[in-house]
Amino acid sequence: MNKTIARFNQPLLHPREESESHYVGVHIPLARIGFLREPNRLAYHTLKAVKQYDPAGGWNHRLTAWRFVIAFMHGIQSEESDKDETALSEAMLALVKRDIPHCLRDLRRCPVVEQVVMEPPNPNSSCAKYLFEYDRFADTSHEEAADWVNKLITAIQDWASQDSRGLRSIKVNWTDGESEAAAQAEPGQLYTGKLISTNKVAYIEFTFDSEHWGEQFFGRAGRAEMLLDTRFEVADGYLVQETIEFDRR
Repeated sequence: MNKTIARFNQPLLHPREESESHYVGVHIPLARIGFLREPNRLAYHTLKAVKQYDPAGGWNHRLTAWRFVIAFMHGIQSEESDKDETALSEAMLALVKRDIPHCLRDLRRCPVVEQVVMEPPNPNSSCAKYLFEYDRFADTSHEEAADWVNKLITAIQDWASQDSRGLRSIKVNWTDGESEAAAQAEPGQLYTGKLISTNKVAYIEFTFDSEHWGEQFFGRAGRAEMLLDTRFEVADGYLVQETIEFDRR
């Protein structure tokens, strides 16, 4: 089973409210129809960034992200080294090609390898979800940046061992390249089916029983400095509103 995490912004050619309305009212239903026609598409979750973590340990930073998508599928094996095994089918691309320019740009979709750091046998269905993303600078190697993430994970495990009240799960998603997205009306609106290198290193997912416990966990002294490590080009965390559009795993 393959997993991908995508992030994208709203188009500059359309007002944010208009893009939001079109994305929720038109694009998501259209994508759900297309994905459900394909047996290898197993799950489609949409996530909206609603708050952003700040260096003081609160959630008052202005939002620098808009939307994410987490998807699961059975990939199609290919002998071509640059072929994206998780690429959208020709039928799916044709379905959404004219729709995408109305609601998103700067698509960055990465196949990931999921590592479960913590997950109870019976997770609570009611939870608050947080997503952190880490991109390396061009002069930092992927291996060095991955080592920094691993050290952060060790610290997170220590924090959880000290006090895990309300903490339901922690997952690290290691990037495995990036799906190339070409320009259409604006940059990054059309997947090409090619897999390219990426400066994105990892995503970390946290779930808590409620926002209260998330704020307690992330608000403790010294944690923002580590989670928002300035050695990364991007080190940001978001409270996200997750909607399971479908999940047939």
